[in-house]
Amino acid sequence: LRIRIFGGLAFDQFVNLTQSLKKSNLANLKGYVLDLRGNPGGEVDLLMKLAEFFYQKDTTVFRFVDNNKIEHEVKTKNDPANADIWRKDIPWTVLIDGNSASASEVLTNSLIDLKEGTKVIGQPSYGKGKMQVTFGLEKENFILAVTIAELLSPNGRHTDKVKINPAVTLNPGDNFLMLDKSKDLAIKKALELLKVTNQ
Repeated sequence: LRIRIFGGLAFDQFVNLTQSLKKSNLANLKGYVLDLRGNPGGEVDLLMKLAEFFYQKDTTVFRFVDNNKIEHEVKTKNDPANADIWRKDIPWTVLIDGNSASASEVLTNSLIDLKEGTKVIGQPSYGKGKMQVTFGLEKENFILAVTIAELLSPNGRHTDKVKINPAVTLNPGDNFLMLDKSKDLAIKKALELLKVTNQ
């Protein structure tokens, strides 16, 4: 499963994929590989809509501390149709790189905290753990980003300026995103790990 950004048509495409998988025989499914390489983040609302497929209702996906130093939990609110496809008791492997930031780090940290045995492969992430709102100022032709909160993992780990360090680190030349998945070394490594885990 590759998510390029938490925005645009990402959610609709994910729902279409889930519906297609529902028609497949998943009896021999050995694990999930989530590719977040190059994903700079995006919309928190869309991230949460996706997370509802991965976690049960009322699961804390992340926490944040607002500018008044008050901590809040952000939980899943729904149990979407066909979510069982993504909730099987099998391993998760996440692919990241230095451009994996913000919402992609939120999702990766949630899997690390909530899905036992989650493995991360690639290179250290960007390390952005801030919640921001943006304002477009057309006359001045620039965008103003205002930080409104610091993000924490579900277990309360601080994430701002804290990179996610992969359990399996790849050299930059081995972590290129390839259109031909059979030539993508990161995906090959993820599949190798899943084989070992399931032996």
